[in-house]
Amino acid sequence: MTGLLGARPAIPRAEYGERRARLRRAAEAAGLHAVLAWSMGGSTLDRFSNVFWLTNHYDAGNVFPDVRPIFTGFGQAALVLPVRGESILIVNQPDWRDDLVDAERVWVRRDLYSGVAEALQASGLATGRIGLTDEERMSATALRAIESALPGATFARADELLLGLRLVKSPAEIGMMRYASAVSVELLTAMFAEVAEGRTDGDVAAAGYALAARLGAVPYDFAMASGPDSGHLWWSRLPSFDWRRPYRRGDIVHPDVYGAVDGYYYDFVRSIVVGGEPTPAQREILEASIACIHAACAAARPGALAKDLYAACHGELANRGLAHQADIDPHESVLSADYLESAGHGIGVGWEPPTLTPYDETVLQPGMTLAIEQHVTMAGVGTVRFEETVLVTDGEPEIMTAGCPARWW
Repeated sequence: MTGLLGARPAIPRAEYGERRARLRRAAEAAGLHAVLAWSMGGSTLDRFSNVFWLTNHYDAGNVFPDVRPIFTGFGQAALVLPVRGESILIVNQPDWRDDLVDAERVWVRRDLYSGVAEALQASGLATGRIGLTDEERMSATALRAIESALPGATFARADELLLGLRLVKSPAEIGMMRYASAVSVELLTAMFAEVAEGRTDGDVAAAGYALAARLGAVPYDFAMASGPDSGHLWWSRLPSFDWRRPYRRGDIVHPDVYGAVDGYYYDFVRSIVVGGEPTPAQREILEASIACIHAACAAARPGALAKDLYAACHGELANRGLAHQADIDPHESVLSADYLESAGHGIGVGWEPPTLTPYDETVLQPGMTLAIEQHVTMAGVGTVRFEETVLVTDGEPEIMTAGCPARWW
């Protein structure tokens, strides 16, 4: 492959400073005091959830920069849902799936922002108080355009309102989550079959992408770190894995497999040691990762608080002497510092509440689906990760990813 493509090019490091200097000069010439440059992730998979949940519409288009007067809001969509009156789904492209989408009316508007304002006006909401979801995913340009077109309307945050409705899954949604979880097990199993000396993270990810295409799954990413980098959640680049370094015997590999199947998320982690023979110290942290997650799974019962699952997970680690280790260098093993203070999160048509932190007092109810995850680090040994997707039931919690072995050694 290298012979066909030649040497892989790269931007010289000094060029980034030159670019910043050019922008500083341009901003000063424009009379600005500063520039706030914003960045979003390299995928649109994390933006679709609320409109999809309400209408079964997903826009597969990339989020393209606005090009006036041709289009604005390319790759985005919005739903106007009056308390009384028909809903209006505003899409940017005419090839929306009329065999799948469920909304009273669908408008195609190349200028999405103006189309949303038009729909609000047509719904008698020009002076209404309108709940707004996904403000943190909405561009400032979009919000300004809509507010300027409707100066008499007021907009109030409504994310918690809608997320609260998504907490407890319907029977059909539970079926979707079971299926998505089963797909994640198949993906990880195929990926682990590629873990061997001389292979790379890239080989492992390729197996996952290939099977995902055949199963109709859409990977968000395969976030991997391995060997000397096992202390990291991922390699902070695109791709988010090190496609170059060959595995050596004894390396820890822990791919985080996450994405969507027909809109419903899977999120799943296991750890493996290259060669299949962990050292005693590696085995200690591998077993600890399994034990702490299964302790949290066992606590996922109706009436429990979200923070109880965090306590169960970290209580198990504390019993094993592996919680909040002071001798871990966070620069070498960023997962171990536990800055996030989380043992997982809700999961459905996205990452959802509750968050399994020491502070979240959400009461668990039957029908909630949770992704429960944890890293475990030992100084001089490395980091392992483990995760299960769990359904809260009236009785025993159901581990929907139980089809994948916990131990690969």
